[in-house]
Amino acid sequence: MKRKLFIFVFLGLCFLVFGRGYVVGITPTPTIGIDRTKECEYGPAEQKDSCLNCIKSNNAWTVFGCLPVDASGFTRFALRFAIGIGGGLAFLTMLAGAFMVITSAGDPGRLATGKKMITSAVLGLLLIIFSLFILRLTGREILGLPGL
Repeated sequence: MKRKLFIFVFLGLCFLVFGRGYVVGITPTPTIGIDRTKECEYGPAEQKDSCLNCIKSNNAWTVFGCLPVDASGFTRFALRFAIGIGGGLAFLTMLAGAFMVITSAGDPGRLATGKKMITSAVLGLLLIIFSLFILRLTGREILGLPGL
């Protein structure tokens, strides 16, 4: 039940972050006659220079920073973001498993659960690494897709 609740909350947060229009002014081609630099007036003052440089390079300034709007740049950004999230979750799972092993106090069930968590986290991390390798091999080397 906890796992289903976690997945539901995670997907809901992803929808809120990516689906609510936090991306400001995505235009893949330069717009003529529209001053997009006014978008930078609504953010924090210390980020105004970064926002202006982002807009001038024809990208979109978002809550995540400067987001590329071309397909290859966005794919690169999305893959790096997803791999970072996956690696962070694997690290936290390893920490939780290590904590369970340390605090098991001789309880074989808790010790086995901690070992399973550590093993699952390491296997998940290996899956992320090998999937990235396979994606680069098939996408870049075999198919010649740009941006991977």
